[in-house]
Amino acid sequence: MAIRLHTVSHTYTAINQPAVHALKDVTLTIDATDEFIALVGETGSGKSTLVQHLNALMAPTSGTAELFDVTISAESFKDKSIKKTPIRKRIGLVFQFPEYQLFEESVLKDVAFAPKNFGLSQADAEEKAKHALSLVGLDDTYYARSPFHLSGGEKKRVSIAGILAMEPDILVLDEPTSGLDPQSQKMLMDVFESIQRTTHISIVFITHDMNWVEAYAKRVLVMQSGELVFDGAPDALFNHPELSVWKMDLPDRKKVLNYLQSQFKLQTPMDDFTQLLNAINGEGDQ
Repeated sequence: MAIRLHTVSHTYTAINQPAVHALKDVTLTIDATDEFIALVGETGSGKSTLVQHLNALMAPTSGTAELFDVTISAESFKDKSIKKTPIRKRIGLVFQFPEYQLFEESVLKDVAFAPKNFGLSQADAEEKAKHALSLVGLDDTYYARSPFHLSGGEKKRVSIAGILAMEPDILVLDEPTSGLDPQSQKMLMDVFESIQRTTHISIVFITHDMNWVEAYAKRVLVMQSGELVFDGAPDALFNHPELSVWKMDLPDRKKVLNYLQSQFKLQTPMDDFTQLLNAINGEGDQ
């Protein structure tokens, strides 16, 4: 496994403020290839704190995070040599707000910055940047443009390309669709699916939208009050008896199915609309 968290806890402390236990004994493994994981939970459940532990932006208060061949703990994080390891190249984190990652005068320079910083020549770094931009659907007409004069969706794509240019094994996305209109959200999720399918890297994305969880995720992690309370397939989550306790919503498709089932007083749970129509017409189990 590329990532192994062993009973990781994280506590925020501040002077004259009560301690906040953001993570509580989280144990988790993530592979380096072909994972497409949705990380969900209500606001304040610990999602953003968790993803910052996935590429050593934070150290556990207790427990350990094994990130490829590097073990991060409260003690080892004090060693400055930790920051010289290639963890953040292999596990790329895209922040919720792209402005946090954009700073160069042109799109191409911005995306080429990371590979150049890791030792590539200017020409090789730009080649990596061009390939990464193509993966997110941005062509050469964007190279000379200022990243700050782009639309919200385009800024997101540039910030993602900046991480992809490092050729990470795992891509971690903190609420990548926030602030975008529905069409732009769908377009961006399709980009992630295409990247995952063509490169086979693993993707972890934070979301509050259960429609994206159902449509794209192969695995779901649910956080509640700092604890990992569920790790499994989307269908298993949507049929879990604790779903409402975790304050999780159903995707729209399942809401409609459930409503129609109740209206037609069908007893057998229906997984799709064809099955439902057959039951309504008396061609299947009722």
